[in-house]
Amino acid sequence: MTIRLPLIKPRNPVVAASVLRHAGAHRPSQAARRQKAKRALNRELRQLQLPQHHSP
Repeated sequence: MTIRLPLIKPRNPVVAASVLRHAGAHRPSQAARRQKAKRALNRELRQLQLPQHHSP
């Protein structure tokens, strides 16, 4: 008596790779948005700083 197991259809490796790298996403990731906001905040803070006075 031989046991036959149904063959599982192999997965498409291209699809798996595209899912891992978020292929097709048309907006920045949450991390990229957070970094952009942080850079904008630092830019504004630098503009608000008063000039440094150096004593001779």
